[in-house]
Amino acid sequence: MFLFAQHGLSAFSTIWTSLTGFFHNILRFLVTLITGFRQSAAAITPQPTWPLTEQQIYRRSDTFFRSIDEDAIRALGTHHHSKGLQCQIKARYRGSFNGCFVLEFTDDSTLVVRLPLEPAVQDAWDKVRSEVCTMQYIRRKTNIPVPQVYAYGRSQLCRHATELQVFIIMEQIKGQPLTRKALETSLEPRRRLFLQQIVDVFAELRKVPFTRGGSLMPSNDEDIELDSPPDIVGAFSIRKNELQAAGYTASRILTTSAKEFLDEQLCILQRLWTMPCKDLDREQAEREEFAQQFICQPEILDRIYIDPTAQSFFLAHPDLRPGNILVDDELNICGIID
Repeated sequence: MFLFAQHGLSAFSTIWTSLTGFFHNILRFLVTLITGFRQSAAAITPQPTWPLTEQQIYRRSDTFFRSIDEDAIRALGTHHHSKGLQCQIKARYRGSFNGCFVLEFTDDSTLVVRLPLEPAVQDAWDKVRSEVCTMQYIRRKTNIPVPQVYAYGRSQLCRHATELQVFIIMEQIKGQPLTRKALETSLEPRRRLFLQQIVDVFAELRKVPFTRGGSLMPSNDEDIELDSPPDIVGAFSIRKNELQAAGYTASRILTTSAKEFLDEQLCILQRLWTMPCKDLDREQAEREEFAQQFICQPEILDRIYIDPTAQSFFLAHPDLRPGNILVDDELNICGIID
């Protein structure tokens, strides 16, 4: 999770991170014509190495996941269990960025061990520290149901690996990932209740303003539970991770205004547009080229109103899609994950 401006973009009034996805889909067409953004503080420079393709990253991530030593995962779970109970792996899942192992202990309790797939995740250790800090902060300051973190760190979890792997051990929240079908086929009162709960999540986040935009990081390397407020560092994001995976260095800066935030996003999208896209057909390329030429016109950019007085930032989920919202059979929100 990272931070957003309060009233920075009247055309994009939502504070949720879907705004970033909107920027990616609509404004990624801004490339070389906006020369001012080339001088942005969010400097992006290519590495001299040839970038990996999506297929190569996928294969390396798959190899990483298959190399995880399940005996080591079970031993890790037992070590961090409050009673030191033995466990078995009840389920295992692999996503684009993380691998998860659900552990069931002899008292029927469960925990989740999650590992970043380091071929796909850049700066894995810092991102995990930031994520843990953010989840702990949200649990302390809001009523949003996010998993409790029991432990995190590095350990030898892959066979034949010379380096340690990053992990988080957290609560398994009961519930099922929300699906579009479940939302569409549910009765209207249930859908209405679900939407009210989503609004409540947004409202809870608005209770915790920040003066700068970025990502939370523990203020003390040893303890993220301290009462002192967390530090704010340059934002981690999925788009920056994509750039780094492709061989670019994307600096992380703190933003103090909506204008700085927008400039940074446009700089990132600029670079993303130059990256090869396997599934981009001619028709789509022509549409995006037209949009690029159109949006770059000064009179169009002037319509993106930025309030220069807006200096409040709020936490936002970087990937709030249905699969990351856990619900029960009546569409009550049980948890927000990832």
